[in-house]
Amino acid sequence: MVNGVNHVLHGGFAKKDSEIIVLNDSKAVGGAGHMAMVAGNDKKVWTYVASGGRVDTDGNSIIGGNSVSILENTGTTPELSNRNSALKYLSRYDLKASIKTTYQNAMKAVNAAYKSANGYYHILFHNCGHVVRDGLQAINVYGGERFTSSPNMRYLEMITGGPIIR
Repeated sequence: MVNGVNHVLHGGFAKKDSEIIVLNDSKAVGGAGHMAMVAGNDKKVWTYVASGGRVDTDGNSIIGGNSVSILENTGTTPELSNRNSALKYLSRYDLKASIKTTYQNAMKAVNAAYKSANGYYHILFHNCGHVVRDGLQAINVYGGERFTSSPNMRYLEMITGGPIIR
């Protein structure tokens, strides 16, 4: 929510029976922010995906290392049984941008984000914001610039640089 507005991003023109909600916790990581996504619909499944940072035993803060990924869905997390309970469960995120899309695209975005989250983690070059961007790019939705390192800045790029319905 920016200035009290939940942004709705354009997700194509096919039958939009699902939603991707980009989440941003603007106060996390010393004010740099933390991004994640939750996607699906109430008839099938809601899935939450995020990068949890670098595995403590791998690499270091300069060179990066293996990533800790987070993937939850209704099969394992009752809190994700519908949109309202998912957003309540994920209430730590103070900014949300909604993309109406097909269920197929929602799951395509989740799968791409999860694949990205399981890759290499680097605080500047491949963090939680890049994971969300990779998910959105998989369905041709603008997710910010590739070399933007701050999740808060990426969120602002995403909602101002891509097609927005207000």
